[in-house]
Amino acid sequence: MAIRIRTLGTLQIYRDGEELSELLSQKLRCALLLCLSLDGPVTRDELLPLLWPDRSADRARHSLSQALYGLRQDLGSDWLQTRGDHLSVSGDVVVDVLAVRNAMERGAFDEALRQYEGPFLAGVHLVGGNEFETWTDRWRDRLRRWHRQALSEAVRSHRAARRLEEALLMARQWVEQEPLDDEAQHILIELLGEAGRRSEALRQYEHYADLLASELDVEPLEQTRALVARIREGVTGQPPGDEAPGTPPTRPAGSPAGQWTEKQLAQELAPQLEIVRLLGRGAMASVFLAREPALGRLVAVKVLRPELSEDTTSRLRFEREARSAARISHPNVVTIYYAGALSSGAPYIVMEYIHGRTLSEHAAATGGLEASEVRRIVAEVASGLAAAHEKHVVHRDVRPANVLIEERSGKAFLTDFGVAAILTTGEDTGPRLTKSGEIVGNPMYVSPEQFAGARGTEQADIYSLGMLSYEILVGEGGSNPLAVAQLRGANQRITDVRGDVDEATDALVERCLSGRPELRPTAQDVANELRSDPTPRVVPPPPPVPATYGGLLGALLERRIFQAVGAYVAASWLTIEATDLLTEPPILEVPWFPLVLVTLSLGLVGVAVVAWFHGQKGPQSVPRREVWILGSLTVVWLITSLVLLARI
Repeated sequence: MAIRIRTLGTLQIYRDGEELSELLSQKLRCALLLCLSLDGPVTRDELLPLLWPDRSADRARHSLSQALYGLRQDLGSDWLQTRGDHLSVSGDVVVDVLAVRNAMERGAFDEALRQYEGPFLAGVHLVGGNEFETWTDRWRDRLRRWHRQALSEAVRSHRAARRLEEALLMARQWVEQEPLDDEAQHILIELLGEAGRRSEALRQYEHYADLLASELDVEPLEQTRALVARIREGVTGQPPGDEAPGTPPTRPAGSPAGQWTEKQLAQELAPQLEIVRLLGRGAMASVFLAREPALGRLVAVKVLRPELSEDTTSRLRFEREARSAARISHPNVVTIYYAGALSSGAPYIVMEYIHGRTLSEHAAATGGLEASEVRRIVAEVASGLAAAHEKHVVHRDVRPANVLIEERSGKAFLTDFGVAAILTTGEDTGPRLTKSGEIVGNPMYVSPEQFAGARGTEQADIYSLGMLSYEILVGEGGSNPLAVAQLRGANQRITDVRGDVDEATDALVERCLSGRPELRPTAQDVANELRSDPTPRVVPPPPPVPATYGGLLGALLERRIFQAVGAYVAASWLTIEATDLLTEPPILEVPWFPLVLVTLSLGLVGVAVVAWFHGQKGPQSVPRREVWILGSLTVVWLITSLVLLARI
């Protein structure tokens, strides 16, 4: 008896060539059969939380026994093998997923592509089966990576054999499966250029750039932009010194010094995180852009270099960065979401992704910053630094490379607390990571007292902030900060170099660069002074905007017209009743009654006018329109009164 299970695309189960459609309605039995076929041999205890997580151990074991009995009724008994508490399937059970895996292991990539007929278990769900859904996602991720690898290898194989049409067909399938994959898009555009389809290559690039902008808010890689520039100029093929055909644009294999690749990281962090691309590499760590499917957000993943993860000091410094930055919650400090460790023990940090560039890159790209923009940026950095100092965290590496400028808003973010220190507050129980007299941070921004062997303090951060301000304002700093301090002492003022810098800003930077730490301002003082307007202007409140029909009721309520008119109507009714009583005897002559009615009617209009212009809270001026309206009402009342009194 042969059992064949098709999981790619629509789930189908066959026994001796006959489809078992009735078995498909038994979701739990099908799920159990798949777990046994793909993960076997497994123990009963491993299956229980996977398929019956909401049941007690005894009830779950009973349900497992019932499901196994049902499968024996459907498939016979030869397919299931038991050895103690372990369960597995016989060799007569063939699953297409395992056929794909076997073809990949043999390097038969074309065969693997033929086996791949769709996503794993499309449309198959268990009610309340969260654990089974997680198991399904893991297999889907494996298959997606196998399919991607098979497509990339097939493209390279056909391209090396100069079978461009076959390579193009595989590249299109690759892009269709992974439309945001940099490597797939790069190779497809390159193949179109090699095939002489210049217009199609440019259209593909424009589509890809629009997709990246809308989905990830990023630009295509520099290598892809350079490739398109060559295609526009009519140049195809690889430029001298470029990578070999088919090599991914920014996915280098591990260098001799050791670097994490996107593929390695994707395997480690899936399915919680989907690695999108490399953002940059530093002396201690690599930073990758990733997508967090569960929350639908982009994040940055910072991973310590492999060889440094073996070094205790480097690893502790990296872990301290996570702890230091996680203590700080501020709009101008990059947020740390969580930290973890790879299977090798290398630590990583998942943090807020800022789409932009460093302050030094921003200043270079714009050809220099205006003084007003520098004031705003430094004020934001100082505000974030003040939040760190409130938590007794000293950054110790404040410089333009550790300030990110968001592209859309221009907002500044302080990042990279990799050498941060926690001041002695009784909270820091970890080991010291620097020796006495050791200088940490970039020497260009280190304070004079640190050069003399003193420990970094909050005042040292202020000196670095002053150096940052001086550099982006003047455009130079020198290789030695002490030389800059001497230059400042020789009356080299920022205002002498730039005419748009005010005296207050120049004096503030000079205080930050003071050789005496006690004379430097605090980070909060810097933020407050830079945000203050030396010539504040009081803006008067705007005049009342005439209410539209839709907002008329709201305007009337805001001006309390209903209260004023209601009180006036009540008083008017009492006046009319009194007048009526006085005219009946008659104590008053009859013409007095219409005179009172006219007076009260015009008064009602006057009260409404006064309430409209003065019903809101707070003092209000008397507009000219109000004077004209009330004056007109007064004239009408005088004329009417004279006419009525003439009849008495």
